[in-house]
Amino acid sequence: MKKMRIQMSVTLLATLVSAGALRAQSPWTYATYLGGVGSESDLRVATDRSGNTYVGGSTTSIGFPFTTEQLGWSSVQRTFLLKLGPSGRLVFAKTVEVSLGAMAVDPEGNSYLAGSAAGGRGFETTPGSFQATVNGGGAFVMKVDPEGKTVFSTYLGSRGSPRATTVAFDAERNVVTCGAGRAGDLPLTEDAIQKQSAQPNQPLGFCAVLSPDGSQLRFSTLFGGSGPTIPSASLVDESGDLILAGATTSADFPLKAPVQSEDPRRMLFRFDRDDETWSAVGGGLLGTVISIGFTKTPDRIFLGTDTGAQVSEDGGGSWRRLPSLAGTVVAHPGNPNYMCTGTPSLQLYCSNNGGQQWQPVILNGVRQAVADPRIEGGFYVATSSDLRYVSLAGARAPRVSFGPVESIAIDASGENTTIWAISANSLYRSQDGGVRFERMGDNFSRIFASPQFPRVLYGTRASRPTAGHPWLARSTDGGSTWTDIVTDIEPRLFWDLAIDPRSPATLFVAGDGVYRSQDGGESWTLISAGLTNGYIRALQFDPAGNLWAGAEALYNGFVARLNLKDRAIQFSTLLTGSGGSAPVSLQQDSSGRILVLGRTFSTDLPVTTDAIHVSSNPYRQDFLAVLEANGGLAQLRLIGLEGSAFARDALGRLHLAGASRMNREMAGGVRIGGSFRGGGSEGLWTVLDLETGSVVQATWLGGSGADEITGIAIGPDGMVRLAGTTSSDDFPTADPLQAKRAGLADGFLVVAPWP
Repeated sequence: MKKMRIQMSVTLLATLVSAGALRAQSPWTYATYLGGVGSESDLRVATDRSGNTYVGGSTTSIGFPFTTEQLGWSSVQRTFLLKLGPSGRLVFAKTVEVSLGAMAVDPEGNSYLAGSAAGGRGFETTPGSFQATVNGGGAFVMKVDPEGKTVFSTYLGSRGSPRATTVAFDAERNVVTCGAGRAGDLPLTEDAIQKQSAQPNQPLGFCAVLSPDGSQLRFSTLFGGSGPTIPSASLVDESGDLILAGATTSADFPLKAPVQSEDPRRMLFRFDRDDETWSAVGGGLLGTVISIGFTKTPDRIFLGTDTGAQVSEDGGGSWRRLPSLAGTVVAHPGNPNYMCTGTPSLQLYCSNNGGQQWQPVILNGVRQAVADPRIEGGFYVATSSDLRYVSLAGARAPRVSFGPVESIAIDASGENTTIWAISANSLYRSQDGGVRFERMGDNFSRIFASPQFPRVLYGTRASRPTAGHPWLARSTDGGSTWTDIVTDIEPRLFWDLAIDPRSPATLFVAGDGVYRSQDGGESWTLISAGLTNGYIRALQFDPAGNLWAGAEALYNGFVARLNLKDRAIQFSTLLTGSGGSAPVSLQQDSSGRILVLGRTFSTDLPVTTDAIHVSSNPYRQDFLAVLEANGGLAQLRLIGLEGSAFARDALGRLHLAGASRMNREMAGGVRIGGSFRGGGSEGLWTVLDLETGSVVQATWLGGSGADEITGIAIGPDGMVRLAGTTSSDDFPTADPLQAKRAGLADGFLVVAPWP
């Protein structure tokens, strides 16, 4: 058996070290780049009782970390593990050709890695490991000793589906890993808490316990319902219980003594113009709404969802599933028996009997389908090869010849149909139904038109030279000339745009909420009252002029406690809102309470107290939940500081790490130290007093590029370790192991005493 490589080079390391930086000039004990000529991502950090620091992550750099290989870049991501001594000097470096899902370090300095492995030369199991071979890839678990030698490496599961997403250890140093995979691809023990899945092809949560030497599978169980379940964080407490957090879409998720039991998610909303309020329509089992369509019949609504087409005949009160594939649905306005659906695999299926049967029409490259109101059963279809016309009713199809096409809009109100098409980011127009096209402009990604105002168009820009460059353009002459719109906001997500049928200057955009402009896109207002799910995918006006919004069916967050000795669920509860939630990190305080950091697009989480910081956007918030050891909810509050990881110090304070795209002076009433230097995002380190709900200190961390803190750890030495990624050439370093950025996006490590 070949040994796992430990790749090191003193020569290359010497070229990366700059000794000129003085600690006295920096608030950091040391701060360094960590990267090669490719890119580094998803950095995690941990520490042991001796004050050593461990950094793990993903890299596409050849020659990193600090190897004898020729420097270069690879399309294959590898996992790296670094150990640095208390002074910041390198102890060992290691790379493995696997995908990292989780990392942990015990007090003695043993490192535990888990994730997924494709199999082959890049990952070799050790003699005597539980599972030495794999068919098609599977989860992996690996233990590395304090000197960097592999104690064991093993596969867990097969056939490509299992992936470990958390890893922890108990007092006897058994290794506890959780993740997701198909039930039939996972090894289960006889004493499993759950052995079967109602949906064998869906990824189900699992947890497994391996012996300290990796040779035995001591326990393994499924955990979840009929929908996907993905664990995201875990720990083993002093009693030996496993505390697990994650996300699920299952309506039948296993619950026990829950503080929240009902699925509150809502995915369809209608806007009331009079009171400026949204109201939920249709319950919570619709799935992700990708498209909304109406016909001349006022109460008939068609939805394209991630579970297939659905139709309501009573204005959204009740719904009937159609036997179709997932994707967008376009019903013909003249005769809704004719409809087409564009699938995520870029295929087009159509029906001529109201969606009862479907036939494949175009099998690849489909980008968009638009109904032609002139011809019953007629549809224009944009594909990656050309613009096509589909006639379902047997009528003679117009002759079209153009392509490839990414986005289209049509106007059928004149003598001839006008078509606007985007091809290779250039805009073209045909005024004779698609026979001839003329080029009208460049740098477009999508085009939007209003049937009521055919000469008014809006287009989104394909690229922007700077972050402040306009993202939206307007034409008032049918596309002959265009004006870039300088806007006062930019949605962090952009999915759809709708033009008000009453006024072409009134627009709505969908993304992280719904924004409205009443001046042609120059100024925007977030319309949030009653819109409890903020991840909006689709907008559409109905025949009466009412605006409808369709939302993503995001996962519901959950927290559970499993008794590993008795093989039983102690408690299991949802922790979510209308827009779902996603726990990202777990901690436990000295009294045994469970602290959960998560994110949500919901405005109706069951909060128990005021937010620590009030965000300008009520969606995409981070939250902190405190559960008693028995699962009771002690506290749930919004944080508003965009955290992605946290740790506790010896005083019980929480250190929150993350990044912000928005420059601001204050965080929870405290002035933020350092400076926001732009570049798209800046790292943000915040210290919270949980008992008072106040911010103790907040500090920007980064340079003039994009910076994000993705990992944080605090050791018994009282030092805070912050790890993340940066594209800044001027990231603040101090006594660095690597003084300069080497690639597209490097990792970084900052160590400082906690305040």
